[in-house]
Amino acid sequence: MLDENDILTIEGMKSSLDTPEEFITVSYLASLKVMQEVQGIIEEELPQGKTGALRLTSMWLKKQAEHIENSANYQKVVSIIKNIYGLNDDEIKDCFSKAIENEVLRNAKDCLGKWYSVSQLKENICIPMIEYYINPIQANRDKLVKTGMSLMNENMHKGEGYITLLIKLNDTLATDIINKIHEARLKK
Repeated sequence: MLDENDILTIEGMKSSLDTPEEFITVSYLASLKVMQEVQGIIEEELPQGKTGALRLTSMWLKKQAEHIENSANYQKVVSIIKNIYGLNDDEIKDCFSKAIENEVLRNAKDCLGKWYSVSQLKENICIPMIEYYINPIQANRDKLVKTGMSLMNENMHKGEGYITLLIKLNDTLATDIINKIHEARLKK
């Protein structure tokens, strides 16, 4: 079914499960023996079968967008899951698209909802973020910086809300985007 070494090589040290994602993946795919409480949490979030496998691939695709430098490794684990569960690219993309849209919109409502309606949030804030997560290329990352710049210039509180949204999604990605926004503002 699964050679744990395939997952151990995804991140960090090659002799241990040193990230939560590796641990969750091996626990799910290889039925790693864990405490009953932990197993219950994993099973609740990742039910056995196609649904759980699609959620697991979504976790790795999100991580891929946030840590583009490890993209090839994350794509490798997605392929492993895909092959074990007989998933196809369209269902993986659909599941991930829905999951990331829900996460971005939920957090955007919290951070920027007092300034925007749900439709405005989707159109002006969420779409560029969702596009980046689905297709993490530089042009889409640049859109995140441009949106942040625009909000900062329009209203400092909106800009701060945008930064808070980025941080809620991922600290590493947020730090990079914040630095790019700062660099762009200094060039003005």
